[in-house]
Parts: sequence; structure tokens; C-alpha cells
Amino acid sequence: MARRAADETATTKLRGIMHLIDSAKGRPTVSLLGELRQLALDALDVLSLPDPRAQRIATVLLVLRQCTEVKTRMQNGRRIDRVSIIDQQGYGWAMSQVHELGAA
Repeated sequence: MARRAADETATTKLRGIMHLIDSAKGRPTVSLLGELRQLALDALDVLSLPDPRAQRIATVLLVLRQCTEVKTRMQNGRRIDRVSIIDQQGYGWAMSQVHELGAA
């Protein structure tokens, strides 16, 4: 069920992108185009892996990266990293896959 939710989130994002591209007044920003380019490159990297298990692991890692945000700050000379979950459904799916892979 979590996989379906993650698929729906990705599908919603893709439909939004397609709507922007197809609309006459839609003007993608430079940052959006850069983000799309990076997503396409990441997908191509995953698809080029010869081993299906490696593809699965790479996919899970990409989803985790897309679903979280890392902010770093210095406090009293120490580096502090804060990880925030920005897509709960995608994060839940990815973590269930990590547990599944760990049990295999």
C-alpha cells in the first residue's frame, strides 16, 4: 500500500510537470528545469545498472534523497545536521523497502 502512495505522489508531480509544459502560459523556471534535468539524469543512471537488485537499491536511495532535506549549521564549533522529511508518503515507502532489502 505504501508503494502505491509513493507512486501516486510521483504520478501527481509528473502530471503537474506535464500540465506546465503543455499549458500555453506555463513558463518553467530555470530552477525547475535544472531539477527536471537532475531527475532525468538520476533515472538514467538507475536504469543503466545491469543488476535488478542494484536498480532497486538505487531507486530507494533516490526516493529517500527526494523525500528528505538536510540542513547543516555550526554551533559552538560543532557541525549539526538536521534531516527533515518533506514527503512523508515517499519516505515511508522508501523505509519499508530498506527494511525489506535488509531482511533479504
